[in-house]
Amino acid sequence: MSARQNNPHYLGSCTFVFENPNWLANVLYTALCLLSASVIPILGQLVVAGYQFEIITALHTRSTHTYPDFDINRLTHYLARGGWPFLAQLVVLVVSCVLPLALLPVALWGGGVGALLALAISTLWSLATGLFLTPVWLRAGFRGNFADGFDLGFARDFIARTWLVLLRSSLFSIAANLLLCCGGLLLCCIGAHFTMAFASLMQAHLTWQAYEIYLARGGEPIAVPAAQTTTTPRFTPRFTEHVRRVMVLTVVAAANRPDDPIATLQSCYAQLTGLAAERHQLLRDLDLAAAAGTDVTTYVSGIAAALSRKQKRTLIQAAFLAGTTDGCLQPAHLQQLQRLGPVLGFTDHDLRQIIAEVC
Repeated sequence: MSARQNNPHYLGSCTFVFENPNWLANVLYTALCLLSASVIPILGQLVVAGYQFEIITALHTRSTHTYPDFDINRLTHYLARGGWPFLAQLVVLVVSCVLPLALLPVALWGGGVGALLALAISTLWSLATGLFLTPVWLRAGFRGNFADGFDLGFARDFIARTWLVLLRSSLFSIAANLLLCCGGLLLCCIGAHFTMAFASLMQAHLTWQAYEIYLARGGEPIAVPAAQTTTTPRFTPRFTEHVRRVMVLTVVAAANRPDDPIATLQSCYAQLTGLAAERHQLLRDLDLAAAAGTDVTTYVSGIAAALSRKQKRTLIQAAFLAGTTDGCLQPAHLQQLQRLGPVLGFTDHDLRQIIAEVC
């Protein structure tokens, strides 16, 4: 968990495209959207942006084993969903051009020193703009609203926690795009559209990694409206309550509980159930669990008879994810997991396999 919080899997963003058995069709459809922009400007990019958010949402909620296929019957949905993040990104880029244009006289009439100064300031400004673009684009896409994208508090917190990750991802993305573009040009030029499509899927994976790292470092999850989700809950409402309670009891039982585990619990809950847990709800659950002093094993043993094997595996994963809120498994959490195994009918080998599914 600690390594995942600090080291994005850059090459994994490339191999990820091939994880879907229909990867070639997905790349081809995406390429056709980009190619259509030569006939109808911008429209194709909006569709691609919408599909990128379908991928990011699916990866975040773990609603599919890979990423969703490009569905030509959902073109209008992609178009609507991609509109706001594209517009928010465009506004940021237009506004960011003001400073370099203002520095143009300095570069022209300031001599060599003026030109170097203008170049240095413009470079730093471009880097800052690039950092700002990711949280704006991400929030506008998740929320499905232009104004919500410009939450400066969220953007500042996102950049503070992930600025180095974003810089490294940008450098990797630039290098990968150059290689892909050169390869596309060798394929009679038209191949560039297909390599650009590949790059857009890769960029969705990089953005998802940055968001997950932000959450793992204590960032505030973006509340996604139901209208922006395309997945259905994987469990009954009653069982999702069990998942939440197991996570909360696991955190409360730790000797060294983090000061604010809410963000991590929200991320874990979304990862396991595909649903969002409200902050005030988790705060209430933490207080109640701390006051009651209920043990996780005792609680689980009381409901185990009514659970399916899949649900039992999910509770083990919930306890593990909640137990690694600070990047490592505390001894108290490890003891809980070892006690939960026999209660739910799992061996130590089973436990390792179950945990490996969410690592």
